[in-house]
Amino acid sequence: MLQGEEAVPRSIACLLILMLLLPSGCGNDRSEGPLRPSNPPVSLLRMSILDVVVYANLMPMVPPDPVICEVTLAVENRSSGYPFSGLSVPSGYMYRSSDNSFLGFFRFSSAWDGRVGPSSIDTFTVRKRQEDAAIFSPPCGEDVYLYIFLSDGRYSGLADRSTGINFQCVY
Repeated sequence: MLQGEEAVPRSIACLLILMLLLPSGCGNDRSEGPLRPSNPPVSLLRMSILDVVVYANLMPMVPPDPVICEVTLAVENRSSGYPFSGLSVPSGYMYRSSDNSFLGFFRFSSAWDGRVGPSSIDTFTVRKRQEDAAIFSPPCGEDVYLYIFLSDGRYSGLADRSTGINFQCVY
């Protein structure tokens, strides 16, 4: 334990070091300086499925992959200080609602630029890529649901599940 005059300068030095290392404004995601992460956490985002159109084109000339899927999404940046870029919706999984059985994996493409500014919402559409072979046998007339994943380039940790969708087939 320090006594006398030596304890005061060391206490002040410790307080100064703590003030320099701690970000200003506790709980504020706008912290500046060395403690601000270069890549903001994906947990600051919220993704919602707004609409899903899914069907199979079984016309007389059936393509190798007859399943068509188009999903409208909204991505909300709940941070007032971080813009996001490099986001994408690369994939989704379809399941049969009646027994939760896995039907297939979809790869998506989109014209979305992958950016969401601070405190803003971006709405965009993704479309299933047409594959060279059938992904699954279309469950015509059955209810299905879709899991969609948002990626920040490091991992696809943010997902949303659609409500039940009746899988239609066009003959």
